[in-house]
Amino acid sequence: MLVKKIAVKNVSVKKTAVKTLGLVALSACMLIAPGFALAKSKATDAALKQLESQKFEEAAKALSASFDAGDGDAAFYLGRMFELGLGTRADIKRAAGLYQLAADKNSALGQNRLALVYIRGEAGVLQDYSQALDILKKAAATGNADAQFNYATMFEKGWGVSINMKEAVNWFTKAAKQDHIGAQNKLALAYRDGTGVKKNQKEALRWFAMAASQNNPLALYEMANAFEEGKLRPAKQGTAYMLFNLAAAAGLQQAAVRRDNILRQLSSDDVNKYQKLARNWVEQSSKDRLKTLNKGA
Repeated sequence: MLVKKIAVKNVSVKKTAVKTLGLVALSACMLIAPGFALAKSKATDAALKQLESQKFEEAAKALSASFDAGDGDAAFYLGRMFELGLGTRADIKRAAGLYQLAADKNSALGQNRLALVYIRGEAGVLQDYSQALDILKKAAATGNADAQFNYATMFEKGWGVSINMKEAVNWFTKAAKQDHIGAQNKLALAYRDGTGVKKNQKEALRWFAMAASQNNPLALYEMANAFEEGKLRPAKQGTAYMLFNLAAAAGLQQAAVRRDNILRQLSSDDVNKYQKLARNWVEQSSKDRLKTLNKGA
């Protein structure tokens, strides 16, 4: 069981089994990239299912046992429980210690989250971009999409390394190919603006379309703009209206303004048609949404 002492630089906490944690879901925004990967071991997967069933004490014990059996990801999930304070007092120092344990066992999840501890300078740890960069390099090399996105961001921002947009694009591409929405948007912007890669409007819209098919508001907005201005095909005001409508519903305020501007130009029949298409979009799979975008509704 987790009973030893753990430390992240000047952070020291006890590795104790979690007793009763009111966990509703293991999900929260990370500093740069949200998301969780599937656990590597069957035991950890089983523990996560217990969490979903609100069998908190059993799940915590199972995660602790899974870690002792060699699965570093189990410590990552325990760390997330403490970080979020789900059913227990939030304790970022204890969480950071667990992330360190996970990272030490080569958990990409743990390495990625530990790097964010250094990026933020939280849990009593000095903000240290160089340390974060080294950790993310290891995690990104495993193929973890969140880590690849974060590693790319380090090169984009010049955090712990000189700004290198070519290298940033390289890692954004790796993550984007794994359907990482943030990376798809970053890659699209790079192609749109010619940053770190040769400007290519068609390639930019291809990646925006991929992100839009996952209902990302920024990508929906960019695709709507493309349809309105006819960047790849004759302008289609109705399709632009539909996409601005979806982006606005997803929380992008400026999309509502653009939507309403187009609304005044459409017939009542067209409004009804594209509102229906928007409703259909919500129920479609990402694959079918891409087909909708490719044919221009």
